[in-house]
Amino acid sequence: MNILMFHSNSDLYGASRILLFTIETFQNEGHYCKVILSSEGPLSNELEQLKVDYEIINLGILRRKYLNFKGIINRIKVTRKAWKALNKLIEKQKPDLIYTNTSGILISAFIAKKHNIKHIWHLHEIILRPKIFTIAIGKLINSYSDKVVVVSEAVKRHWKKYIEVSKITRIYNGIKTTKKLLKESDLRSELNILPQEIVITMIGRINQWKGQDYFLDIAEVLLSENKNLKFVMVGDPFPGNEYMANNLEERISKMKFKDNIINLYYRTDINRILEITDIFICPSILPDPFPTVILEAMSAEKAIVATMQGGALEMIVENETGLLIPINKPQEAAKIIYKLIDVPSLRSGFAKAGKARLEQNFSYDAFQKNILQLINS
Repeated sequence: MNILMFHSNSDLYGASRILLFTIETFQNEGHYCKVILSSEGPLSNELEQLKVDYEIINLGILRRKYLNFKGIINRIKVTRKAWKALNKLIEKQKPDLIYTNTSGILISAFIAKKHNIKHIWHLHEIILRPKIFTIAIGKLINSYSDKVVVVSEAVKRHWKKYIEVSKITRIYNGIKTTKKLLKESDLRSELNILPQEIVITMIGRINQWKGQDYFLDIAEVLLSENKNLKFVMVGDPFPGNEYMANNLEERISKMKFKDNIINLYYRTDINRILEITDIFICPSILPDPFPTVILEAMSAEKAIVATMQGGALEMIVENETGLLIPINKPQEAAKIIYKLIDVPSLRSGFAKAGKARLEQNFSYDAFQKNILQLINS
């Protein structure tokens, strides 16, 4: 099968990593994949290493910053150029299937409809506002897709208000389980973390809902009771939103316990960071559809804490593989997390149970089987 795939950015966060797994799955079955990206970046570098054909075409990706008159005009101009380029590409490649990864890309849906090509839309998002935008996107997805993949039941519940349920298939993200590093990481010494200090980590793109500020709120409460903690943050902002990183850095610089906060921004050595982690926190303050980073922490056998919303509720079994905390209530959250800080055996028990749950429910093999069944049906 000749598959033309569209993706909204060139980072290596959750949806991009799942795209790579999807491409690998298709290629292993003998399908040809070509990927359209809006810009160069870490993802395009990965595609080159995997010898996957890709092309850069500015697709007019919808982001919140464009939801104004000037932004809409900009998107229209960019989309017109992309439309011409994609029509030429379609005529040349003649794909059997168009596969759109994330809801931020609309042009692929229109191009599929124009050329009467089967279209699958893979949704990794829960869009809550503006409400009129959510409704419009939902109706468009319903009208311009043959099948819709959602990454969790939480995502399905959100979008089934606008999309025919018969079109929707829930396929949990699956990842390859990581092996313990053969050589003990020296990252602790690189980061000046003492052997007795407990490392609490969050990983996520810097934006308003991923919870970096909430993570720091929790850190302030915990550090007021226990100085033997180090809080590690990993992630960078979308291009154009660098001010968010600057605001975060300014806040850290003014914190009483700033020496206990380590902000690493973008990193590729996530396995090393998880290796030194004792407690992993996913502090999203809006519904996180299905945070792949939780799967990575489960694979690395780490005790996990997450806010009680979104896909995390399907990933974590409370008091068995991890703990759930309320949103934007740092005092209550800290009280819950104290359990893991004070009882190392609880951390190790959650970690082992989490790894077992990953292998049983969110395996890479299951993901491959389900995604192939979808495109072949």
